[in-house]
Amino acid sequence: MTHPDLVVLTPAARAIVAAVVRAGGHPLIVGGAVRDALTGADHDGTVAIQTLGPLDVRQLVGALQAVGRVDEPGESSGAVIVHAPGGDVEVRLPRRASSNRHRATSQRLDAADALDAADALGDQDVTVDAIGWDPTTGHLIDPHHGVADLAAGVLRHIAVDVATDPLRVLRAVTLAGRLGFTIAPETAALARSTAEAVPSLVREQVWAELVELLTRGRSFSHALTALEETGWERHLPELAATRGVPQDPVWHPEGDVHRHLALAADAAVAIADRDGLDDDERLLLVTTALLHDLGKATHTHREDDGRITSRGHAHAGVAPARALLSRVGAPAELIDQVGVLIAEHMSHLSGPTRPAVRRLLHRLAGPSGAGPSLATWARVVEADLTGREAGRKPAPGPLWLAVAATLPGGAAAAPLLRGRHLLDAGVRPGIGMAPVVTASVRAQEAGEFDDLDGAIAWLHGFVRTGRYEALYRAEVDRRRRS
Repeated sequence: MTHPDLVVLTPAARAIVAAVVRAGGHPLIVGGAVRDALTGADHDGTVAIQTLGPLDVRQLVGALQAVGRVDEPGESSGAVIVHAPGGDVEVRLPRRASSNRHRATSQRLDAADALDAADALGDQDVTVDAIGWDPTTGHLIDPHHGVADLAAGVLRHIAVDVATDPLRVLRAVTLAGRLGFTIAPETAALARSTAEAVPSLVREQVWAELVELLTRGRSFSHALTALEETGWERHLPELAATRGVPQDPVWHPEGDVHRHLALAADAAVAIADRDGLDDDERLLLVTTALLHDLGKATHTHREDDGRITSRGHAHAGVAPARALLSRVGAPAELIDQVGVLIAEHMSHLSGPTRPAVRRLLHRLAGPSGAGPSLATWARVVEADLTGREAGRKPAPGPLWLAVAATLPGGAAAAPLLRGRHLLDAGVRPGIGMAPVVTASVRAQEAGEFDDLDGAIAWLHGFVRTGRYEALYRAEVDRRRRS
């Protein structure tokens, strides 16, 4: 069976295929482009082209240079990059040296090229990525039975060193999350046997792979299962600790905390798709959803009446989330924002009054004002409430956003008091005024008042009870010391 239009090639890729043929080679499209075309998954349009046959590398490079600038291959390089109009294309060099052997002209590969294909495709980590497509004939080249594994939804290693390399195992975990696949039992067993090598990995490499999962993953249920089966999860103990932690079935019929985190991350993916989030926004949302209930591992209790509660788990979850993200090399800014969102993910229970919304905005912004947005918080809450299978709850985020839109000054409370109000209340002019204004803003954000009449009433109480005098003297002493 042929697949004449399986992979849609860019003009640059088509030109390179023609150049390889002119040089006497046999081109194959390999890797993720073929896998995604067979499954119907979205693909970014990039392709890798494997060349087969007894080609002279210089002759091949010369043919490619007619298409675009070619990075010269090093002595040990197995590929070149062709910088063609419309995009770069990776061209993998042939395995055999040039000879005068007559090449078969049939549509299918000759015996020598078939051996080349099996060898070259064997460089892929898993069988589903080791399927070649011949753009000149439309035939699939499948020496490692990747099509069968693709149909079964299984990721199976090709070479033993793949399953015993912790970083390549993590790539398989990422692929499991992207495709919704399982890890073959023999691959998982090999991976577990060498899982102790994980701490020796460079954190930047680990984080780069996790970013791929967190921004391109589609099924975190599969990803978390793969983490456990390969032994990788033992190096994420904060996440592993949520396995088996019970939840109140009234609110969480889906099962334990670990299951809920996977479903919340899946819900976050759907929300990110719906809202058209960019990679940075998606990374923050999905990461927070995946880690938001780590605090339940230490703050879950069964009450005397049998109910399961987890009071205080939101704030308790900040430290383990920060520890996990730091260990895998996440950037500090992301860690800070995830921490704030985890701490606040239960804040919606208070109801979206104007004071409550203003206080939340202030806490999200933080001292620097650079914290996560209310819209991001609303999406995290939605992922939490909808990642529960039959226990899905309505998301309150739109109500909070609507109230926030009515607040003057947006996230920060604008001072309502002016100098004349302070003087009328008996505040001394000069150095005593700024601290009073600051105190009034904090009171406003705390919900003690929300309009000018309330601010004036608060001010007179502030002066009458002696709090102003104490603040004034403290400010005078501070200035003397400085």
